[in-house]
Amino acid sequence: AAVTSISGLNGLVTQKKTPIAIVKNLGQTALSSFDIEVTYDGNTFSESITGVNVASLDEVEVELTGEITLIAGSNDITATVKNVNGNASDDDGSNDTKTVTLDPIEPALHKRVLVEEATGTWCQWCPRGAVWMAIMEERYPDHFVGVAVHNGDPMTDAVYDDGLGNLIGGYPSSVVDRGPDIDPSAMEPDFLERVQLDPAGVLCESITYTAGANTMELSLQVVLLNDVTSDWKVAFVVTEDSVT
Repeated sequence: AAVTSISGLNGLVTQKKTPIAIVKNLGQTALSSFDIEVTYDGNTFSESITGVNVASLDEVEVELTGEITLIAGSNDITATVKNVNGNASDDDGSNDTKTVTLDPIEPALHKRVLVEEATGTWCQWCPRGAVWMAIMEERYPDHFVGVAVHNGDPMTDAVYDDGLGNLIGGYPSSVVDRGPDIDPSAMEPDFLERVQLDPAGVLCESITYTAGANTMELSLQVVLLNDVTSDWKVAFVVTEDSVT
């Protein structure tokens, strides 16, 4: 047995990740069980894999349940296959271990990145945008702020739609921190670049509001972290999730 890859570990410093290892059978006897041992940041965990039937030259993808916490800097993670079919040693121990180097991005303190996606139910290409918004929300829940801005359907807010329409060239599109118009499939690189930039200010945790029949008054405080010399504004966006 050989470990040929370790994946599923891209992310930001302090995020928890579950490694995915690919084990390949380079022998002639089918693999029915083995252990995977993972070492990172001085910590080691091991998991037993049973009930598999990996034929000669086939491989199996193993999504481990143990978590690692990404740390700053360039550090190695190692996965080793052991106890293959209950045997203490492997026929060829030289390929039992796979090591990759992780160097996760360290987000700036207090930084959250706004991503606005231009979409509409009439747009047959727009599911691509919905998929990428969901991916980003799952990968970066503490730093990604996603807003789907609808056009030409019952979920349209005319003012918001008109404003974002001036920043894009078609549907679906997305803008990251009000930057250039990009395809939603390209939002992750822009996000990762922006999440490293120090914010000029931070919103206080307590946001108060008073809701009427068709109005809402909101109040918040912003603590400035740097000197502000240009014309700054605060934008409130009220979103609704899981609309059908």
